[in-house]
Amino acid sequence: MVPNPFIYITMVMAIMGHLINTGTWNSNGSQSFYSVLGTNWTSLTNSGTLTANGPQSLYLDGTASGIGTIGTLTNSGTLTTNGVESFYNGIDHTITNFINSGTWALGASGAGLHGTITTLTNIGAISGNLKNSGTLTTFNNGGVVAYQSALPVNYNIIINSTSDFGKLNVTSGTGATTFGIHSSSTATFGHTYSSVLTGVSASNLTATSGTYSQGGITSGFTLSSSDDSAWDLRWGANVTDTKLALRKYAKSIGAIFSQSIIASNYAHMNTYDCNVYGEDGSCFSVGSRTTRVDDPDTNSTSGILNFGHKLSSSWRLGAFMDQTINNSAASGIKVDNKGPMVGLMAVWNQNPDTNGLQLRLGNTYQSKDVGITREIIGSAEPGKGNTTIETQSYLAELQYRFMVNDKTMIQPYAAIRRTTVEQDGYTEEATVGTPLTFAKLEDRTSTVIAGIKTRHRLKNMTYLKGALGIEHDVSHTKHNIRASGLAGLTDESFNNAENKNRVVATVGVDHYLSKNKVISANLHYQQLGFKSTDSTSLFLNYNIGF
Repeated sequence: MVPNPFIYITMVMAIMGHLINTGTWNSNGSQSFYSVLGTNWTSLTNSGTLTANGPQSLYLDGTASGIGTIGTLTNSGTLTTNGVESFYNGIDHTITNFINSGTWALGASGAGLHGTITTLTNIGAISGNLKNSGTLTTFNNGGVVAYQSALPVNYNIIINSTSDFGKLNVTSGTGATTFGIHSSSTATFGHTYSSVLTGVSASNLTATSGTYSQGGITSGFTLSSSDDSAWDLRWGANVTDTKLALRKYAKSIGAIFSQSIIASNYAHMNTYDCNVYGEDGSCFSVGSRTTRVDDPDTNSTSGILNFGHKLSSSWRLGAFMDQTINNSAASGIKVDNKGPMVGLMAVWNQNPDTNGLQLRLGNTYQSKDVGITREIIGSAEPGKGNTTIETQSYLAELQYRFMVNDKTMIQPYAAIRRTTVEQDGYTEEATVGTPLTFAKLEDRTSTVIAGIKTRHRLKNMTYLKGALGIEHDVSHTKHNIRASGLAGLTDESFNNAENKNRVVATVGVDHYLSKNKVISANLHYQQLGFKSTDSTSLFLNYNIGF
């Protein structure tokens, strides 16, 4: 025990190492513990009793040319500083990590925090007032603390039980803080923690909601106040935040519906028709399709197998398989690529040379598993669930083909198409505090299409081709997204702005390696039923007749 020492450490830019007190240390007088002029401590540790009495009795500072620092300041014993600004952290001094797990007793005038504390963690007791005019980046608090002036940048409550949790009582608070829950907390979801903050208004909080994860469960939380001063911590997703998250969810669902519709429509209109036949009247092709959809931006790549067979000079049948290889889905969507899209078609030609009338009937089908995670917005929870999306389409197309000259073919066409996309209802996993249940979702569209196709021979073995059409939806029925499990939710549409009249266009080239072997490339553009959304697809394939 040293009754009345005056400790002055004034060496410029000195590195002092470690100071440890495990016994009893008394310092009395103004600035009785005095560390200035850029002195750098690796650590100061008190696990005993350290008492400093007098104005600025524990004085830490530097100079404009030499910042003083303490790497880690730890108190697990009793630290008593008594006097005007008895604990003084000067403007040119930085404490990187301050951990109080014992008792920190401040005098009536409190602590003067003028410099920088990067992280202050209190899991013990602090009596007196923390007066901060400097920078406190993060304050992790598990006790009841009186606080004044500049708020910490981040304030994290530490919850030990329903009766033992951090409280910050603020006087004359300035600035704004971001409220959070420390990862060491043991929270009871559903319990209201009263008066976790007092003396602050909504303008002093960057947000009044968020999420916290514990034991594999993520729950939303909200700070609520009846007087804009005292704030309670309540659990459960906030309805307003959840509605915002559902709007994001709706946009992602719209994107996956768009991908499904594009793939089914694309299959029959211009490309998936193996029509280069050999002596046995059969045709086989292999290809790849890459499709990009905007708003939101998604991409997918598929491998395609196609088979065709002539039944007669007028009738032929075809079948295809479109297997997704890679899918860059919208935010929160994970598509299982195991389920390929399959399709059949039957084609009748008026004449063996395919000039004149042609009637084509076709359908597509696909079922794929989809994982969906809602986005965190405020207290809106990241609910996860799995569902199945099933797509079917049916097409009847009538066209008339004629030669303008020996090089150019014109082919006006008209078609009707019925497309159905269904998403099964599902309930989110119990990994959030408020899992939602989503009802079945359907989108059914009947569309008429009219346009013209053309093909022009550039050389003996190379042909340029194109198509331009207009689509018009004659009927469209859809369900809104309907979620239950949280009171106050309303339906959300994933297609608020419909685009009933749309352009579809294709340009491509065929190059014949021989009479029964052809390489093709096609670029396809399609406007979608969701306004301001369109797609571009590149299809490459190799056909062989046998």
